[in-house]
Formats: sequence, structure tokens, C-alpha cells
Amino acid sequence: MSRLRSAAPSPAAARSCRVGAAPRGVLGTRRALPVPQRSTIRSSRPAVCAAAGQQQAGQQQRTGQQAHERLQDPAKLSGASKASVTVQDRGGALSLDAYMRLPTEQYHELDPAMISSLGGSAFLLRVPRVSLFDVWVEPEVVVHVSLGGGAGGPDSVVFESGECRLKGSELLQSLELDKRFVLYFHTALTWQPSGGGGGGGGSSSANGGHGSNGGGGNGGGAVAAAGQGSINAMADVQVWSEVVGPFRVIPRPMLQATGNAVMGAMMKALLPVFLAKLGDDYARWSTNLSYRARRAATVAQPQQPGGAAAPAQ
Repeated sequence: MSRLRSAAPSPAAARSCRVGAAPRGVLGTRRALPVPQRSTIRSSRPAVCAAAGQQQAGQQQRTGQQAHERLQDPAKLSGASKASVTVQDRGGALSLDAYMRLPTEQYHELDPAMISSLGGSAFLLRVPRVSLFDVWVEPEVVVHVSLGGGAGGPDSVVFESGECRLKGSELLQSLELDKRFVLYFHTALTWQPSGGGGGGGGSSSANGGHGSNGGGGNGGGAVAAAGQGSINAMADVQVWSEVVGPFRVIPRPMLQATGNAVMGAMMKALLPVFLAKLGDDYARWSTNLSYRARRAATVAQPQQPGGAAAPAQ
């Protein structure tokens, strides 16, 4: 996986593989980098996805620059983190590789209180409260999930920010900070099956991507062996915000250093928790037949208004 950079991050190479997008205006105010709607492109065409993704990368970076250039002398805050969790890879049809290739619609299963489905590959992420000096914010972000990789690179599951809204303390509400910031985040998950070969390696079949039946990979390739595997994550968050109200009296270097420290601490706290939930969910999925069946049935159900799937009968 490439290293995180301090400049505006490039999106994943398979941006064009995104499955669906959240309806515009779902949060009322679009403040993050826009993510266009796309038709479904399965991971069985990695070379095509990678080529299209490279073309989208430059366009997305230019879009990000335009998005925060509209702000008046913004301060830039950033945070980055990486983490890893080990899992017991059960191999075969229940391998870690098969699990990581499940349909993106299923990610709300990890923590329904924090992640709710908006339909397709779009989710509403409720970020825990973040405090800075005497104020607090609770971001709500539309997240788009896609399967990346291909063209010789490691396969990955990519999370990118879309629309965003800030809930906050009374002071921030009065200063309308929700209209004065731009947020971008990018998180990539890769995995190391027990047989090695990172990100799914050669153990998945060309037809084993995000299938509608939730079956995952390994349809025609080598059978994954049981043993110890791992899931790895690298995350990057960048925020551009106008300096408003009482924050103007704080020297800019001090303000940005404090904000960066808060962002970094938040990332280092949240990412291991997310990976732990993912590892626990894989353990449950790989050992619980009824859970696997329910998840597959949920994906097959039509979406109700608000993005929730109709309950399986």
C-alpha cells in the first residue's frame, strides 16, 4: 500500500468501481468532496477499473482543491493512522478473502448504532464527539465504499467521504461552521490471507468480487488455506475550516497544532476499534450459518425509504 501524504490524497485506483452513491441532499448541506454517481462495475474487470481510476484520480484532486479554495483563508487540520488486526482465517469458502469481498451493502452490520445504510454502497457514519478547546462537534458523514485494487496492486476495500454535516455546540451553530468547512477522508483496508499474497492475492477468482449473493471470492482460483490472517487499515483525514469567532485570537500555528493533535488522537482511537469490530464480524460470519444466511438475505431485500433494507422473512 502506498504511503499517506500530507498533500490532498489521491483516491483509490478503482474509483470507477464504486457501487451506487447516496442520494444528493441526504444531509441537507454538501460540504465534503463530491462523489459522482456511477453504474455498477464488478471486480472481475480489474484492469478496466484501474485505468478508469487513474483518470479519476487527477480529476478528484482538482475537485478537492476547488472545494477548499472557496473558503476564506482556511486553517488545515489533518490526521493519519494505520492499524492491523489478526484473525483466524478459516480458509476455503469461509476464507478471509471471501469475507472481504462480500457486497459493500453489508458494512452497516459492523455497528448499526454508528453506521446506517443509505442504499447501495453508501452509508451514514456518525463520528463520536470531538472536543477542541471549549467547543465540540459531532460530524455526520456519507461514506462511499468500493472495491479497489487490480492491475497488479493489492486488492482493497476503500472508504471515502461524500456529503458531510456538523452537529456542534451552541457557539459553533451560531457561527454557522457547517457552511465554512470542507472535509475529506480516505481509508483503505487490505488483508493478508493465511496463505500470504496480501489483499486477496491469487486466491480469488476473477468472478469472485462483490456478488449479489454475498458468496465472495474463491470461485475458481486456488483454495485458501486455514491459518492466521490479518486485516490492515490506513486512514487519512483532512479538514479545511475558516477560522471564526473567538478562534481568530489564537495564533494560527497553535490552532492548527492543537487541531492536528486532536485529529490524530481520534484516528488512533477509532481505527483499532473499527478493525476489532471487523475481525469479530468475520469470526461470526465464518462460524455462524444463520448469520451468513441473514446477511445474504438482507442484501437481496429491496431498500425501504431511508436506505434500510426490508427485514428478511
